[in-house]
Amino acid sequence: MHEYKYHIIYKTTNLINGKIYVGMHSTDNLNDGYLGSGWILKQAIKKYGKENFKREVLLVLSNRKEAREVEALLVDTEFIARPNTYNLQEGGMGVENQWVRIIQLMVKLPIMLKVY
Repeated sequence: MHEYKYHIIYKTTNLINGKIYVGMHSTDNLNDGYLGSGWILKQAIKKYGKENFKREVLLVLSNRKEAREVEALLVDTEFIARPNTYNLQEGGMGVENQWVRIIQLMVKLPIMLKVY
């Protein structure tokens, strides 16, 4: 498996409505244009246009494990319940836990449809 040079915690902000997405990303290029992988975030990018989103690097960590741990501390249950976030699941899980993501989406989607 390729070991990436950078492991970052980032915040992507919708410049139109102020909603945010916090995540982790491993990359060799800090300017790779990555905004996030969240489903609702991707829908918002499609709706508002990539030019209306800004990514800020909050932290650069030494490895992916550390990045997952920090993401888990930042993106907790309280954070994902906020109406101003695109995050659907607690941080630190990645794509390994798809059932958690599906259940959280089912819970959060009715709320998001009212705010979105």
